[in-house]
Amino acid sequence: MTKEAGRHVVNHAPTLTRMEPEPQPAEEQPTEPQPAEETPAAAAAEDEPAAVEDEPLQRWRVPVTVGLGVAVLALSLLVGLLTWNFSRGHHPPASQASGTRPAGAHPAADADGCRWWLADPASKPYQRSVGIPPHSRTHRTGTRTMTITTNHGAILVKIDAARTPCTVASFTFLASRHFFDGTGCHRLVTDQLYLLQCGDPSGTGRGGPGYAFADELDRTRPLPKASGGHGLAIYPRGTVALANSGKDTNGSQFFIVYRDSPIPPTFTPFGTVMAGMWVLDEVAAAGDDGAYTPDPGGGHPKSPVTISSVTVG
Repeated sequence: MTKEAGRHVVNHAPTLTRMEPEPQPAEEQPTEPQPAEETPAAAAAEDEPAAVEDEPLQRWRVPVTVGLGVAVLALSLLVGLLTWNFSRGHHPPASQASGTRPAGAHPAADADGCRWWLADPASKPYQRSVGIPPHSRTHRTGTRTMTITTNHGAILVKIDAARTPCTVASFTFLASRHFFDGTGCHRLVTDQLYLLQCGDPSGTGRGGPGYAFADELDRTRPLPKASGGHGLAIYPRGTVALANSGKDTNGSQFFIVYRDSPIPPTFTPFGTVMAGMWVLDEVAAAGDDGAYTPDPGGGHPKSPVTISSVTVG
């Protein structure tokens, strides 16, 4: 589908990453003066014997100096070993590299390997926090139906808890907390990519639930490769996938594809529309305002979409 007549067509391909939060100025922290450290040269100078001394005194000082050096070396090795053990035990898991574990989160992954950590602090003004999903001791299985009720009509999505258990757990939790109620679908793309993006409580493309979780691409079915190379995959019409701003930065934002689209395979597909595609077609036919052109592409839907509720059952 092309843009309507009169709009400027650019050669930049639209992208799918969430809008990056604007950098927040760092607060200056007062610094306390640090005591000067003794340099090796100074320490060596203290241990150096006087230039003129009696020979017996020199013979006595040599073994004492050697013994003191051995004691210092042993103490350094002991401190180093204790420090290494403490550091190894307190490093966060690799999956939490993009944030900090939120209060109340379990220190270990649950039965499906799901973890939740704080989203980028710079995005805090755009977040709506309702807590974090509960820790599960059993594997999530089967499929569920997610119903997205909008001002245009309802969209029914089949989501797979066996293939994307963490995503399903997150959306089930957020829906139960009415997180999506009253939020809008802030972005529509009608050129080169064909999708409607929703789930941001701030409506800016930067928002989320205050926590993030890892991609689940290794569990999903492989997507067909797009022609022409470039490492793109075809996300078929009806695909529902997570939007993100990089590896393992998933939150509440998602997009629905209303026409087969060539997209980098870095966005976890977790559902398929079973009914209600006519809602997407209707919104897409009205077009977008180009607010996000050329990057990331698209704009606000000219026919606004508001989500009144999301349920998972």
